[in-house]
Amino acid sequence: MAERVNGQTTADRVAEPGNCQTNKKIWLVPVDDSPASENALVWTLENLFHKGDELHLVHVIPQAVPEVFEDFVIFDNDPKQHEKRVNQAKALMNTRYEPHLKDIQGFYDMHIVHFRTDTDSIGAVVGLMANKYDVTAVIMAKHNKGRIQRWFIGSASNACLQKCSKPVMLLHEP
Repeated sequence: MAERVNGQTTADRVAEPGNCQTNKKIWLVPVDDSPASENALVWTLENLFHKGDELHLVHVIPQAVPEVFEDFVIFDNDPKQHEKRVNQAKALMNTRYEPHLKDIQGFYDMHIVHFRTDTDSIGAVVGLMANKYDVTAVIMAKHNKGRIQRWFIGSASNACLQKCSKPVMLLHEP
């Protein structure tokens, strides 16, 4: 389930005479709370984004997950905890990412997606969003994790490369 944070939704846009651009590109940037994600957005805006292009930021937050305790299934459905996660995600999008978007001459949308947050699930979300908006490319930060951490936790960037049918550009941290 995607939630709009700012900007129009894609469905809100109406084609008007003179607004057609034949070379319009659509970019998707998955973001989290890391400086590397912010750098990926800045790099995209400085090197790829042009007047009239479209930009989608995607941030995945945890959904209610069932836990099994003996013979009982318990869901983390605490409304206050869920509301706190949503508010934190909105604050992140509005304070870290939106300031970079205020002067762009094009369309942008910021999506908060409620889903599982393991690396494979994030890769699946990015792949689905890339197809939904028929993006030109996905631009994302590659976080520097050690081999052991990648083995235990996985890599969202590798999951995106495997699950996304659109081109994926990985930006390494400096």
